[in-house]
Amino acid sequence: MRVVILLAGISRRMKKLNADSHKALINLDSHSVLHHIIENFINSDIFNFIPIVGHNFKKVLSCFDQTYSKNINVHPIYNKHYSDRNNLYSLYCARKELEGNEFILCNGDMVFDRRIIKNILSMDKTSAIAIDDSTFKKPIDSPGVILKQNRIMDLGRHIPFDNNDG
Repeated sequence: MRVVILLAGISRRMKKLNADSHKALINLDSHSVLHHIIENFINSDIFNFIPIVGHNFKKVLSCFDQTYSKNINVHPIYNKHYSDRNNLYSLYCARKELEGNEFILCNGDMVFDRRIIKNILSMDKTSAIAIDDSTFKKPIDSPGVILKQNRIMDLGRHIPFDNNDG
């Protein structure tokens, strides 16, 4: 099993905070967000990482050189179009590495409970996506989702806030 971590983006909304760094490197409880993500996967016995990088890629990749609880394997891919293309293009950059292989796709700026990984891994031969189904009182800048019988029927920023299930 491999983990693809999307890390190429500029993060325009956080430009003032990360112009010289990357939002995945923001510290949270003495370690970067990316460090926490990597440790969460190590805790689930996943040690193979494919970071897709672009913006400040040297600083981002240096995070993979740190000491972790177990050894990891890293195969970075550089998205040369990171400044004008989105996450889907970053995933496309890894198509040759991923074809025919199981993988987990993860955003590089999301902190999550490690039990989510274990739940996804328990779904044998099934595609799965973890969503935050919290209820918000006002819109947030995040893609919406429409669910029907625990299946994703639509996903994207075009979904009106009042119709959003997650």
